[in-house]
Amino acid sequence: MQGSVKDFVRREGWTFVIACGLVYAVFLIQLVGISLTDENLNPVIRPAPPAWRFVGEIGFDLSTLAPFLSLAAVYIIRTPVAYETVPAKRRVVWTVALIALVLSLAEFWWSWNGHPTWLRGFLG
Repeated sequence: MQGSVKDFVRREGWTFVIACGLVYAVFLIQLVGISLTDENLNPVIRPAPPAWRFVGEIGFDLSTLAPFLSLAAVYIIRTPVAYETVPAKRRVVWTVALIALVLSLAEFWWSWNGHPTWLRGFLG
């Protein structure tokens, strides 16, 4: 397993892994933030600890950048180096990148639709 992860990182590059990883991390931050609100989307725990506030702010900022990060990941796998890899291995990479793109658009929309309740869950 460890060899396959090293091969994946060597083949796709750290930029791809970091770009997709940040998109997925923001999605997890949003899920946790949403779970910290009640049915009226008000924070459950008040006042929020300082660490939660930091995570909420970072999550909000990264959700703004998430579409750009996911587009960068798609651009990275479209580079000429990508065509040297066996197509069967590319299917997984394309799936990871396209799911990251869809998630990033959802994250951006949720954060900027007028009531970023996941942020309230952290910052309440």
